[in-house]
This record gives sequence, structure tokens and C-alpha cells, in this order.
Amino acid sequence: MSSHTNIVQEKALQLMQSIGQNTYLKSIMSGMMLILPVTIMSSVATLVKVFPFAPYQDFLLRHNLTRFFDIPITFTNNFLAVIVAFSVAYTPKNFDVDGFMSGLISMISFFILTPYDLGEIGPLGQSFSIPGQWLGPMRLFTAILVAIISTRIFVAITRKGLIIKMPENVPEFISKSFSSLIPGIAILTLFTIISAVITSVGYGSIHEIIYKLIQVPLTSLGSGIWSLI
Repeated sequence: MSSHTNIVQEKALQLMQSIGQNTYLKSIMSGMMLILPVTIMSSVATLVKVFPFAPYQDFLLRHNLTRFFDIPITFTNNFLAVIVAFSVAYTPKNFDVDGFMSGLISMISFFILTPYDLGEIGPLGQSFSIPGQWLGPMRLFTAILVAIISTRIFVAITRKGLIIKMPENVPEFISKSFSSLIPGIAILTLFTIISAVITSVGYGSIHEIIYKLIQVPLTSLGSGIWSLI
């Protein structure tokens, strides 16, 4: 019996080691660890806002102070998908590329895929707004997928040498900007086409497709009997 147990433990250990060494999973894990201060800040703000002490809550309501706690919550927890789209793609150690530009392009790609509402035309142009439902924790799957695809393309183009190389005497920040130009244009063009196609065929947005095809089934599986088994 013990021999069979040892075999199972060895197989499980090998599986966990292979999973832990997977580049994409390492990127996701490191990206989620990068945003730990953000999630802690959101939790602290939420705790302070809803602390269950009647005199304290009366004080907040009487002086209209609860709205100030909504500010860090809005730009941390309710902005989480945008932050993850950057942090997961920020993987310079895993792919040996410029992590900042990779993360920036990924975040812009996420915005390209996100629906927005047009507003009034003013002296500075037409205003627009992005509903908060597309930016919060419910869109983490989309953010992670966009980050992985964007980074993979960024790395592939960079490693093939399809970049603009500047002379050595050019400052590093300028050189990095030009070296990311071709990968950035290619990635942003791809996600623009994806967004246009999905919108044109009437599927709404990539957020809705991923939510229905991936997130809802996984959520149901996690809350069902099979997750306990």
C-alpha cells in the first residue's frame, strides 16, 4: 500500500513541478503577486468603510465620509482587470524582453477590446466613458488571456529581430521605444481587428464571449459536487 502511495506522491510532485515551471503560469503568478499591494489597499479601504461599529458608521454618514473610501476601492478592486492586463504581461525575467513596454501594450490591447459609450462633443473633442463592469474582477479572465497573447506575440517578434535598432550612442529609453514600435503596431492592429470583427458580427464584445464560454462554466464547476470530489 505504501509503495502505491509513494508512486502517486512522486507523480503528483512531478506534475506540480512541471506546472510550476510553465512559463505562462509563472507569468500569471508573478503578475498576481505584483498587484498584491493593490488588493491589500482595496481590502483595507473596504474594511474601514464597512467596519461594523454603529457610532463609527453614524459618524461617517453624518459627515458624508463614505464617498472618500470609494475612491481607492474604485481604482483598485474595480479597476483590477486593467491592472492585471499590465502586471501579467510585465514579465522581463521570464521572456527576457522589455517588461514595461510589454505590459503597456497589453493594457492598451485590453482597452481596445473593451466596449465604451460615446458622449457629447465638446471643445476638446468627443467624450467617452467605459462602464465599470468591463474593468473589475469579473473580467480577469479576459485580462489574463489578452496579456498572454500580447506578450507571446511581443516576444516572438522581438526574438525574430523584427525591430528597429538604434545606434549604441542613443539613450536607452529612446532605443527601447523604437525597438517596441513594430511589435506594438502589430499587436494593437491585431486586437483592433478582433474587436471590429466581434462587434460587426453582433457578438457584443470579447468580454461577453469569454464570460459565457469560460468563466461561467468554471464558476459552476467550482461550486458543484465535482469540485468537492
